[in-house]
Amino acid sequence: EPFRFASNLTVDELRALAEKARPGRGRYIIAMHPHGILPVHACLWAAFCDQYLGPDVYGFGAVASVVMTMPIVRHVVGWLTCVPADYTNIENGMKGVCPPANLAGRRPQNLYILPGGVAEVFTSCMSEDVVVCKSRKGLFKIAIESDARIVPVYCFGANKMFYSLGDMGVLGSVSRRIRATITLFWGRFGLPIPLSPKVSMAMGTPLEPPVIGNKEDPKAMDDAVVEYRNAYLEELQKTFDTYKAAAGYPDAKLEIR
Repeated sequence: EPFRFASNLTVDELRALAEKARPGRGRYIIAMHPHGILPVHACLWAAFCDQYLGPDVYGFGAVASVVMTMPIVRHVVGWLTCVPADYTNIENGMKGVCPPANLAGRRPQNLYILPGGVAEVFTSCMSEDVVVCKSRKGLFKIAIESDARIVPVYCFGANKMFYSLGDMGVLGSVSRRIRATITLFWGRFGLPIPLSPKVSMAMGTPLEPPVIGNKEDPKAMDDAVVEYRNAYLEELQKTFDTYKAAAGYPDAKLEIR
């Protein structure tokens, strides 16, 4: 197999989790790290959902807005029922308003996203595991507003599909400005063909959103967002440490920025 995909949960355990994520039974946000140079592992998860769990569980995805303008790529993300990763589109998607999914006859309620975004592209390194999430707030606010459980996921091997030159000053600055990646990378034969490491997906415990008496209170919401983010990062770290040896990286250390 080109990619040896593994998970800390069995197919039956994933199906049991999936049953809780069916329409009308609760909302989930699958938040996966790291982003990697090209998120091939995101396509693996989408394919896994399609084969074993069903499209209702996958829900919809969110990608950088500029991706929706790229030839060929925009069709791929369209097939994956993705929308631009801005607050309004994600908020609407959690309510079932997602044009690509709606055209396919579905009203999604679950979100699949790579929260690290462009920033994590530039921290992608064969020898390091880096997550960029300490300053993120929007995703956690949407989760609280939509009463969605967040599932922290770490994908071991996602940073080992390509070599890259990392953040090269000007290119890094331009990439962050346009919210898309401009960097030099290569895989097999010096081409943009991914290598084939073992890819192990470790899923953490689904986290319940904090309960707020008044969601319209800015201070109460901000405090809840910080609380939820801290719980998320703690569970992500725990998941990483628990499964790194089984994934084949016993000495790996997670850096959270």
